[in-house]
Amino acid sequence: MRIPHSLILVLGAFAGGVTGYSLGTAEVTAGTYYVDIDQALVGVARFDQMRQDRMGPIRALGDDWNARKEKFDEDNATFQLLEEGTAEYRKMQVNLAIREENLKSEFELLSEAAGQVNEGLAFEAQRMIQNAVEILAQEKGYEHIVISPLTNAVIPWENPNAARDLLRNRTTFWIHPERDVTAEVTAILNR
Repeated sequence: MRIPHSLILVLGAFAGGVTGYSLGTAEVTAGTYYVDIDQALVGVARFDQMRQDRMGPIRALGDDWNARKEKFDEDNATFQLLEEGTAEYRKMQVNLAIREENLKSEFELLSEAAGQVNEGLAFEAQRMIQNAVEILAQEKGYEHIVISPLTNAVIPWENPNAARDLLRNRTTFWIHPERDVTAEVTAILNR
């Protein structure tokens, strides 16, 4: 049985409740809504700029490393053509060994730095999404909004390992696509 909104307003007024509450214009369906965190920040200029600012220096160092690695590979190919035991062979062998160790060390440092930056970006992404979700919940009157990656991804049943991994990462088995408020969160982030 459905109670008309006008009756609810009258009953609310008699009970000393708030009159003029806009039940008729902003109806919220009870239930849980979700935000796909993998998609919420796609196209958010503020986050894209933050990522560029933080990852830019590491990318530049990575480009430099790639150029030196390419040169190392070229020199190593040349080294393979040298006659073993000659002075030039021994000299190049030592030079390549030192360069290889330097490249390995630098790669580890770059990987660690990139990992730290990505971890910081992930934290900022979560913070930004949380703030936007709180704003959306207040504006729309939503009771529950969960942050859920991979919510509606199709499960690859033909690949048992991939299906198992996907199911392990899910917080829910399925939520109706109409409960997805990701676009609304993205709009708030772009304000």
